[in-house]
Amino acid sequence: MRMLPIRSGIFVAAVLAVAACGGGTTTPTVPAVNVPSIAIPSIAIPTLPSGSFAIPSFETNADPALAARFPTQVAGQPVTDVTTYRFMDLLNEWNSSQPAQLAMFTQAMSGIGVDPNTLTGGNGTATVDGSTVSISAIHTPGVDANRFIQIFPQLTQLFSPEDQPPTLGQTTIAGKNVATLTDASTGDVSYLYANGDVVWSVSSTDMNEVTQVLSALP
Repeated sequence: MRMLPIRSGIFVAAVLAVAACGGGTTTPTVPAVNVPSIAIPSIAIPTLPSGSFAIPSFETNADPALAARFPTQVAGQPVTDVTTYRFMDLLNEWNSSQPAQLAMFTQAMSGIGVDPNTLTGGNGTATVDGSTVSISAIHTPGVDANRFIQIFPQLTQLFSPEDQPPTLGQTTIAGKNVATLTDASTGDVSYLYANGDVVWSVSSTDMNEVTQVLSALP
């Protein structure tokens, strides 16, 4: 099994088109992004390997409610190494020299009704047929997580304006409406599923692994 890092943007994990949202939701407008003079490195928060990623300077149990929503088992094996963190802690650490970038991210979050200071993420590790699979999540407290997914391509341009934004699509896996996020350069696909105010992300080249994880998600 090969994990698929999302080369551009901040997420995650990551994803879901309006048609897969159950209807009735309009795509929010993201503030215009224009940072031609700023060199912005690419980051890949949604697909961090939870088993080896250490956040020594951050709170790793920042959102117990999100941690409790992770499945306890996938394919009959326990989910382990569940950690949660405040999204802005990561962005402030990795992009402290890019205040304009952070300001635009904050503005974009506010535009979809999310307080960026309440935005949290989480990671856990599952085992499917002997292979390790990372499960990631973004928690948008009190706000339909589809709204975050809908603006993902625009958000990626804040952090990697030199890259083409990933392409959003939709499919059905394990009976769930799932968004596909296709990297424009590599063709790699990540799968994201919105449930309430949480976006779940799983990336794998093995569709059985993807299906097993999505089947276990709430």
